[in-house]
Amino acid sequence: MPCIEPIPIAQSSTSGVSESECVKSGLVSAGLATTRPPVFTSLDLGTALERSRSAQRLLVVDATAPWCGPCRMMDRTTWLDAGVVAWIHAHAIAFQLDVDAHGAAAKKLSVTAMPTVIAFRDGEEIDRVVGFQKAEQMLKWLDGLAHGVTSLDTMRADITTKPDDAPLRLQYARMLVAAGRLEEAMPEYVWLWKHGRDLVSIYAFDCDVSLTRTQPLGR
Repeated sequence: MPCIEPIPIAQSSTSGVSESECVKSGLVSAGLATTRPPVFTSLDLGTALERSRSAQRLLVVDATAPWCGPCRMMDRTTWLDAGVVAWIHAHAIAFQLDVDAHGAAAKKLSVTAMPTVIAFRDGEEIDRVVGFQKAEQMLKWLDGLAHGVTSLDTMRADITTKPDDAPLRLQYARMLVAAGRLEEAMPEYVWLWKHGRDLVSIYAFDCDVSLTRTQPLGR
């Protein structure tokens, strides 16, 4: 399971490993540099949005924070990977969003944990992934988007082959919630209530969390 840092002072509906586990895995290190990787544009978010629209490119937003260990690890690895950089330069504009400096934008995008990477087409969110992403995972996701395949599509296909896999369906439900597709998430939680009793304490917490729908960017 990916290492995830929840935003302080707010409850997150996204599960991950604990901070201590992040430390043990080497994803958290004191005094990390916070220099923005070169793949990210220096444009402001509004200008980056308009540029992506006019150029008919995806806008890839990386929601991050200086205190987020997994985010800093991605800055040193994933976002410097030659394959990821080449893909971004060919197909997208990448913008790094500091949730501390741009709290209103983070709230509008329903960012509750970092790292969260969101892809937009014409200002509309088409998909997001939450948690530390290796370079190969990022490339697989981006290539899928280029062919019209989202992470939800991939997860849905996995569930078709493993319909009784409760942890898989819980992950799918959480992905639907993160995308603001609450009506689609509800049947998954109902299924888990009936068939995933060993996960009851986890998904009961999910259902209690106050959630907001993701809004189109720039509106």
